[in-house]
Amino acid sequence: REIFDAPDIDMERRFRATTSRIVLDLDDGVFLRYPEKFEKLVPLADLVICGNPFIEEWIKPRNENTIIIPTCVEMAQYPPKPEPGTSTGIPRIGWIGTTGNLRYLQAASGGLRKLAERTSFELHIIVPDIGPLKEVDLSGVKVVHQPWDKRREVDQLLQLDVGLMPLFEGETWDKYKCGLKLIQYMACGIPAVASPVGVNAHIVEHGQNSFLARTDDEWTENLGQLVESAELRKEIGTAARKTVAEKYSIEANFPRYEQALMQLCQQKSG
Repeated sequence: REIFDAPDIDMERRFRATTSRIVLDLDDGVFLRYPEKFEKLVPLADLVICGNPFIEEWIKPRNENTIIIPTCVEMAQYPPKPEPGTSTGIPRIGWIGTTGNLRYLQAASGGLRKLAERTSFELHIIVPDIGPLKEVDLSGVKVVHQPWDKRREVDQLLQLDVGLMPLFEGETWDKYKCGLKLIQYMACGIPAVASPVGVNAHIVEHGQNSFLARTDDEWTENLGQLVESAELRKEIGTAARKTVAEKYSIEANFPRYEQALMQLCQQKSG
């Protein structure tokens, strides 16, 4: 992706001139960053793989040849969270992401502050550099920084009891995000609370496999339910893992992916 992260379309046109098939795979709203480029690039593709329905909605008027393949994880790489819970007995709410995305915690910060007044928990932040978190008001919340380690990422996730995926409803970019953090938590059997933005609201069946929260009170209430009940965490986490296995795993989606590419090859060779 980084190779093509530029406003010009020169390299893509060279590929188009030298190959019989071009497949464009989008898992973010990158067309928002380079609108002029994508107005030209999308029609050049023989197939556009869209990470969610919102991306497909933008692509369809420009190219009818689309398929939705959600962001996926390999279930074998995400074992279920072992029992019992954390050794300290204090529930761990966690967030994993890049340093630049720490700002999203602002969307849940009010609810987290209220929850800290009501019950004990730790907020574990798995990120390379926690510096920008100082811009987020988490007064009264016990924050624990775990420096992100690619080799230990899944082990770091398995230390959590509840996952967070807050987004901003007013940001267009967030509408097109593909929910990887949410899928990672759920794949591990960790229940999550997420903003009902974009594909989050498709992945989460509220109260069944995780929870959705928009207001401070909703964040407090839904996180509180999970923090205060290990039994509920297990129940929701089991359903969450099942959802990922059935809908958001490589194992579940590879046959459709393979079939789409094979059909494309056959059409061209025919």
